[in-house]
Amino acid sequence: MIFTILRAFAELSHDQKTGDNSEVRTTIFAIEEPELYLHPQSQRTFMSLFQRIAKGKDQIVYSTHSSLFLEISCFDQICILRREKRSVCYESFPSQLSMSDMLIDLQIIKSIDGSEQGMRDLYSNAFNSMINEGFFADKVLIVEGPSEQYSLPIYADILKYNFDENNISVVHSGGNCSMDRLLTHIPQ
Repeated sequence: MIFTILRAFAELSHDQKTGDNSEVRTTIFAIEEPELYLHPQSQRTFMSLFQRIAKGKDQIVYSTHSSLFLEISCFDQICILRREKRSVCYESFPSQLSMSDMLIDLQIIKSIDGSEQGMRDLYSNAFNSMINEGFFADKVLIVEGPSEQYSLPIYADILKYNFDENNISVVHSGGNCSMDRLLTHIPQ
């Protein structure tokens, strides 16, 4: 039902383009875990619907546990909240990457003057839903390729250490030349 309503809203918003700012809607949608009860194909469709709505003046804020709801090319719009025990209670700490920090790092590390679009292209080509899984883990092991990603958990299980039970993700970089894109600004 919500999916149908949002799709109708997106189509209506797209059809009502106007040059007069007084008539432009600025609706804020807040959705908790939109991926619930959806197959992966439906999750991708829902995410593209969110992107379509957000291209206008409307905003979508959502919390998720699905790697399909992370659009890495828009990394500066993603905020990760980590819960940590401090003294006697738990506190949540947000972390977020800024485009300016990423461009400065690119200049310092690789001596390249990058652009916002170039940075977005770089990260959209480096990440996918399997790699995005690392955003939900407490620890991430970055390996070179799929064979290491497949075999490392098997070796850990033989040693009686289960990565999933310890909230550890193993992600592959697609080759050692791509590892730096996955290492940049990993929250400590």
